[in-house]
Amino acid sequence: MKERIPYTKPSITELEVRYATDAAANGWGERCYEYIGRFEGLFREHLGVDYAIATSSCTGALQMGMAALGIGSGDEVILADTNWIATCAPIVHLGAKPVFVDILEDSWCIDPELAEQAITPKTRAIIATHLYGNLCDMDALLAIGERHGIAII
Repeated sequence: MKERIPYTKPSITELEVRYATDAAANGWGERCYEYIGRFEGLFREHLGVDYAIATSSCTGALQMGMAALGIGSGDEVILADTNWIATCAPIVHLGAKPVFVDILEDSWCIDPELAEQAITPKTRAIIATHLYGNLCDMDALLAIGERHGIAII
């Protein structure tokens, strides 16, 4: 039998345990926005940007991000065929069409060559989902986005 590859493995230290315990004990009701505001402020500072919005899920973040890009009815968004419904749902909710392409055998991440082949005049973005601890070939994807004038999410 082949060695199993863990689907996911947490990386939690005592610091995260303390933060979560504090939020669970004190971050309810009227105080919940203190925690959200603190997180957004620290995240803005960390990134060196003017705005950051905390969401309850990546699904919500994807929908806000694609809406901010103006993605909507009639547009296409390319993504790997291994994505969960949560990655696809915001595309559909915005009225756009998900276009699925195959993955690279060694990383399980979107195949940049196939993504580029799938581009049409309706393509507005490619979603790069890093999977199982593997990273997408961002250099290749960013170059594709630059060549075709489309967003890489």
